[in-house]
Order: sequence, then C-alpha cells, then structure tokens
Amino acid sequence: GLFDGEVWVAEINGNVVGFIAFVPDEITWLYTDPSYFRKGIATVLVKAAMEKCEDIITLEVLSENHPALTFYEKLGFRKVKLVQGKLSGNEDYPAAGYIMEYKKDKNGK
Repeated sequence: GLFDGEVWVAEINGNVVGFIAFVPDEITWLYTDPSYFRKGIATVLVKAAMEKCEDIITLEVLSENHPALTFYEKLGFRKVKLVQGKLSGNEDYPAAGYIMEYKKDKNGK
C-alpha cells in the first residue's frame, strides 16, 4: 500500500534523486538519494505533497530514525503516538515507530 496514492519524483539533470508517495491524509514514503542529502530535495517534496493533502496529515517514522524525526518536526509535524510491533515483510525483528501528525491552520497551511 505504500505506493497506492500519488508518487512524485525529483530529478536533477535527468537523474532521479528522490521521490515521495502520499494519499490525501498520509505521506506513505519519502526517499532522497544519500548523495543529495541536505540539499532541500526532501523539503520541496514534502511541502508540495502537503499542499495536496487534507487538513490533517499523518506519517510513520521509526523511533530510532533521529534525522527523519528532526526533519519532520522542523516542518511542523508532531509525534502523537508510539507504536511497537513487527516490521511488515521483516517480521522477525521488533520495531518501534512514531505516528506523526501535521494539522493545517485555518488558511490551509
């Protein structure tokens, strides 16, 4: 289900450097090529998706992924719940992750 919604791709000089997948109320996937980290690509992708999403947007981040948690918090997402369980497709390993949420203001931003 990660790619059931829209998928947008970021390219530089014809090379794919990142992508985002989302449905109206959730960002389901975000990836940036590590050689393009901290160049604003993920920020542009997330902000563009947020404009298309509903007033409340959720996403999930593994609890140990501190760079991702910090990134989303800077964009206004807040941790709302810690969930523990097994990773889909990798059920042998327990995992913990945060459900994060963003609420748009009255102006839709």
